[in-house]
Amino acid sequence: MTGDKSLFLSLRPFNGGKVTFGDNGKGEIIAVGKVGKSPSHAIDNVFLVKGLKFNLLSISQFCDRGNSVVFDHNVCRIVNNESQQVILEGKRLENTYKVDLDSLPNISMTCLSVIDNDPLLWHKRLGHASFSLINKLKNNDLVIGLPNMKFSLDHVCSACAT
Repeated sequence: MTGDKSLFLSLRPFNGGKVTFGDNGKGEIIAVGKVGKSPSHAIDNVFLVKGLKFNLLSISQFCDRGNSVVFDHNVCRIVNNESQQVILEGKRLENTYKVDLDSLPNISMTCLSVIDNDPLLWHKRLGHASFSLINKLKNNDLVIGLPNMKFSLDHVCSACAT
């Protein structure tokens, strides 16, 4: 869970539910979505909580999804039980394990088919990439199926606007 809307790749409203903070204050869960570098390398079902000042991960939820969580003196690793791939890593700083979302693994991906030529949809598909980056990808033919059009900021993405 997080209070930072800008971390989300996708977000949908969530009605009902509150979380209790350490000071016994309560925060309303206002949305749920996906946080990460790209849609295929992200954490699903992350709550957006009004008033939450820190980003928190649920160890039990990672374990329930077929992962192991291993702590040692300096590092915490979340490992997929099936592939044995480290999917997330946190470093210990001042008795807290802090995860950098850039530690999510990066693999090559290929889009084999696309129908929609909506620039905003491509912006979201490509991990909220800037339109100048999308134009470079298009000009250098680096994404299969990327339409031959000028990508410009006609609309503001709600996740990037905050």
